Amino acid sequence: MVGGAPADITRVQPLFDLLAWWTFHTGPVDIGLLATLCNNMIAITTQALVAKAMVMGVSEGPANFA
Repeated sequence: MVGGAPADITRVQPLFDLLAWWTFHTGPVDIGLLATLCNNMIAITTQALVAKAMVMGVSEGPANFA
């Protein structure tokens, strides 16, 4: 996810192609950063929820679910 003027993105696209499989233009400068932060927040929250669910599952044990 990158933000910036379309002309600037086009100019540095060869560099992006070396660094990533795909590039998503999100809009003006700093919007890419905002989109990345939102994406990271969702990913971290999901990991925390899965970890909590695993702790609950292990603490209860399979015998308590029968």
